[in-house]
Amino acid sequence: MGVDLKTLIKKYSPDAIKKINYSDHSGEIWAIDASIFIYKFCYDVLNKGKNPHIMQFYNLLRRLLNFNITPIVIFDGKVPELKLKLIEKRKKEKHEKMEKIKELEAKGEDVSVIKRQLITFSESVYDDIITVCNMLNVQSIRANYEADSLCIKLLKEHNISAIMSEDFDILMGGGTKMLCKFDYSDSITEINLDKVLSDLKITYEQFVEIAILIGTDYTEGKIMKGFGPIKSYQFILNGGHIPDEYNKVKDYIINAYKNEENISLMKSNDKTPIKWDELKKFLNENCNTRETTVNNHQLEYEELHPSEKLKKLTKKIIIKLGTLQ
Repeated sequence: MGVDLKTLIKKYSPDAIKKINYSDHSGEIWAIDASIFIYKFCYDVLNKGKNPHIMQFYNLLRRLLNFNITPIVIFDGKVPELKLKLIEKRKKEKHEKMEKIKELEAKGEDVSVIKRQLITFSESVYDDIITVCNMLNVQSIRANYEADSLCIKLLKEHNISAIMSEDFDILMGGGTKMLCKFDYSDSITEINLDKVLSDLKITYEQFVEIAILIGTDYTEGKIMKGFGPIKSYQFILNGGHIPDEYNKVKDYIINAYKNEENISLMKSNDKTPIKWDELKKFLNENCNTRETTVNNHQLEYEELHPSEKLKKLTKKIIIKLGTLQ
């Protein structure tokens, strides 16, 4: 997804990629590129369980909260003008695949492989994630344009420590710390852009030019035949430049985060307790999750956050005193 920078980084800057432990980042704020994870969860667990996007996103957020990491979930907004042609192309390809599925199904042939390539979801999926965020008291925001641009703005201009995504467009757009390869272990992979630039011995602007040569969503693929990650890097390192007609794309990529509005982040004293009872009902109705499972999650969270346990006990005492009066 996005530009193929992984090959380049693994070859020339392997030390920029490292495993970090969640426990070492308590108190930090991480932005989450929501659409990336919705696609990931729908693809990884396609047709396995009821509404897997809800449960998987709940588990992701719960994991961060357990480690005292504050997540902020960012959703895509409008498609930027430079991507409109690509979106139309993808819509056409999607339609062709759907027609192919109908044709094969009519012949009684297996269409499971094609269906896995055609992951679609309605706006209600986003509503589900927002509902989970509200119940967990996690801030969710819709970007003006692309979620990665707003994530990068929060990283550059607010007290955000890192961006969770699987999309290397984060690095291309100037996101200095990207966290990827999320699973349910106690660690996650960090890619440090500053280290990448240092190892490659290039500027950020040159890095963007390399990305454009490799092929981005803004250029509908490669702009120069035969230029993969390594050749593009060597070309720019040796003084080459992208064709002048692509300078507009370069400027947009570098400044895209500036098109996003300033966001007020939720302060700690604005937060309300997690709505566990509402979560139990919602997850049971939408994911068939047992109440005992969420009870265990609640106990785990309260053990890790003694202040929450104290709030719960104080509330019970106040209610009890009220009944005695």
